[in-house]
Amino acid sequence: MPDLTTTLVAGADALESTAALWRRLEAAEDPPPFRTHGWARAWLTHLGAGAEPWLLLCGEPATGLLPLVLRRTHGARVLSLLGHGISDYLGPLGAAGEPAWLEALGRRLRGESRRFDLVDLLSLRASPAQRTALARGLGGAANERVYERCPLVRIETSWEEYLKTRSSNQRKNVKRLGRRVGAQGDVAIACETATPELFDALIEVERASWKWEHGLSSLRDPRRRAFLRELLLGGGVRHELWTCRVGAALGAFAIVLLGGRTRYYYLASFRQDVSRVGNLLLLELLRDSFGAKLEAFDFLQGDEPYKFEWANAEHEVHQLVAAGGGWLAAPALAAVRVRWWIARSERLRRLRTRLLPKLRREAAE
Repeated sequence: MPDLTTTLVAGADALESTAALWRRLEAAEDPPPFRTHGWARAWLTHLGAGAEPWLLLCGEPATGLLPLVLRRTHGARVLSLLGHGISDYLGPLGAAGEPAWLEALGRRLRGESRRFDLVDLLSLRASPAQRTALARGLGGAANERVYERCPLVRIETSWEEYLKTRSSNQRKNVKRLGRRVGAQGDVAIACETATPELFDALIEVERASWKWEHGLSSLRDPRRRAFLRELLLGGGVRHELWTCRVGAALGAFAIVLLGGRTRYYYLASFRQDVSRVGNLLLLELLRDSFGAKLEAFDFLQGDEPYKFEWANAEHEVHQLVAAGGGWLAAPALAAVRVRWWIARSERLRRLRTRLLPKLRREAAE
């Protein structure tokens, strides 16, 4: 067996000390934006309070990287993928994606298990072989489930040919949509460069949206707002900011992340008092993606019906959980299993759907 040397780089300086490696790996494989150094830095700055980076490197010199963080959650020391909670498609970079290396990295974590109570890898985008290898390295006792479905549009034909695969009702809506929004005022759709003034306008769109009313607005949370501000104004992550103005007002926006030949539909919002403006912006984004000859338009996590109206393919992301070696390991793992049981209960899911917006509103007030 070849020498599978692994290194753990932990602590406050871990991210910057590995920046050159990280960017070299990004240039070689052009990963999803959620696995980039710029994304990780913004997440740690604004959303990673109390999180200690744990970066697992493979090889000497290093040729791969698995970015993790260690933080306290309800008293337990939990090891998670760096960026969890607001990121999709997390996972290894470079050679760390090879099953042999993932097994070695899992063994390295097992050797450090006294330092944590739980490994909880959310939004893990990895093949069955990769997940099996990582679980084997962790000791073979890892628990796994499909965490989210991720619809996408594979761009393999012209826009006209793609529309023929949609339902007749959807094709009729495509024809009517421009007229319906245009009846409310002159429509202008553009891909703009973010400015502080435009960012403030995005907040006002969210304030007038159903998301704000139900406590689901990303821009209502000060930490998430600061993260998105850095994302758009700091230049650390490739992105586009699409807007739709109706009359003089900004009616809708979409933050679209870029990676390879894929657009990632990350965050979109629209005013409730401008009918169908969000639908029109999405329609034009899809049409433009076919014209730009991209490979895919990715809706990311979530099985909302409107996504599947457009999607012709889908990915999955997984959650992989394993106990650590601390005294809270058993109760922490048991709590995860209870949450999974709740997630499988249709009645409890409906109750959660009704209560969650109310709880989020109260937390934000």
